Amino acid sequence: AQAEIQTVANAARLAALAIEREWKEQALRISEERYARALRGTTDGLWDWKIVTSDVYRSPRWKQMLGFDEHELANNREESFLARLHPDDVPKVQAARQAHFERREPYQVEFRLRTKTGEYKWFVARAQADWNERGEAVRMTGTISDISERKKAEQAREESEQRFRAVFEQAAVGIAVIETPTGRFINVNQRMCEINRRTREEMLRLTFMDVTFPDDLQDDLNQMEELKAVRISSFNMEKRNVAPNGDLTWINLTVAPMWRPGEPPLRHIAV
Repeated sequence: AQAEIQTVANAARLAALAIEREWKEQALRISEERYARALRGTTDGLWDWKIVTSDVYRSPRWKQMLGFDEHELANNREESFLARLHPDDVPKVQAARQAHFERREPYQVEFRLRTKTGEYKWFVARAQADWNERGEAVRMTGTISDISERKKAEQAREESEQRFRAVFEQAAVGIAVIETPTGRFINVNQRMCEINRRTREEMLRLTFMDVTFPDDLQDDLNQMEELKAVRISSFNMEKRNVAPNGDLTWINLTVAPMWRPGEPPLRHIAV
């Protein structure tokens, strides 16, 4: 009887283990199916780097983003990534890795990779490492996202700002950016300083009301109210500015808003 009880108990344990194994296998299949669906649906490229062996997996999307078919790039050796990395970005990427491996700082870095056609495209990588019991990074998994369009927009904006600064500083007329609610000078070029016979530092401590001859100020303020109310798109007037010694300088002033329709009137430009 004791042997029969033991046999039944063993059979029950084996059945329980079989059921547990089946549950785990089912859970793994579900997890893999979800992962596969997410991988097919994402616009990011996935990579998985086994640091000890230098073996790397790159998803089909990763390769596609660089213009390659899946079979054209082998899933091996981390050095192939460094070979495609723009030389100027190598120190930045290596420093980000080191900070993540040693100090466990979040890994997010922007860089350029050479595509199949030889051009460089901008990407941002985000990743997370796994460490062993000795605190050594043994694996790193992450994604790359194409940010080339954003970088082009940033470059275009920077070039536009550079052109504006060049025109601003080299113009033969006085130009000032003014804070609309207060009238305070935010930026002035050298010619504006010369016209008002003040240094740049002095101008940036003043408002346009401070340098306007009192008899001409109300007309200027009235025009500004019309501009802020969007009843006019700009205005032009002749007025007198007062130098520190009291001398008057006649100027021809043109004022235009720097805000877009629907935005609050925060800054305007005076020429």
